[in-house]
Amino acid sequence: MSDVLAQLAATAWPAREQVELGGWLLRASAGVTMRANSALPLTDSPAPLDDLLGAVEDFYDARLLPPRVQVTDLGLDAELDARGWTASHDTDLLVGPLPDVAGSAVVGELDVDWLDAWWALDSRGGGAAEREVATSMLGLVQHPVGYAQVRREGAVVGVARGVAQGPWLGVFQVGVLPAHRRGGLGRELLSALWAWGEEQGTTTAYLQVGRDNPGRGLYAGMQVAGSYRYRTRPAPSR
Repeated sequence: MSDVLAQLAATAWPAREQVELGGWLLRASAGVTMRANSALPLTDSPAPLDDLLGAVEDFYDARLLPPRVQVTDLGLDAELDARGWTASHDTDLLVGPLPDVAGSAVVGELDVDWLDAWWALDSRGGGAAEREVATSMLGLVQHPVGYAQVRREGAVVGVARGVAQGPWLGVFQVGVLPAHRRGGLGRELLSALWAWGEEQGTTTAYLQVGRDNPGRGLYAGMQVAGSYRYRTRPAPSR
């Protein structure tokens, strides 16, 4: 299940550059988000692991990015650990229904207000150039996309994004501005996406959440269906 969900998420947040090699998807997006700048094994490859890792290293070195693999398989994780690749960002893949509550959140098309609120929440230290990269990635999705937002006093204070992928509703970019948290707005956003997803024919939501994310309680009704972490090649010693 981890592999299936990770591949769904890859199409719901596609990298600007993607190259399939030996059953692995090599992704690069100028360093914006780890998922879009890491290799994702799609299938069991007959190629020797050292050859695959050599190709990963060449790909990311050429783009001045750290060679990194998104790992869902325990065997591969152990192999990379033995080679000294460092682990980070343990993440759970959750599946299930979303909250069904009344609220003022609405789902519509992407607009500047949604982008401004999202970037205020999740810029990860990036500036205008990084925002342009992230915005361009949103435009690469080849599935129906719904952008949920909730407003207070005319301003967007919370956002979320849903991607309809057959029976699956991918949920991404969920966030509420700090001054408006703990008031149930996160549940309103998820509920609005759930209703929108039903209109698109989806039946089950999935999302990715870090093990140490303080907002995990928002997804209490969902079940863990898998996990992944990133493995990064250590920086060369000088």
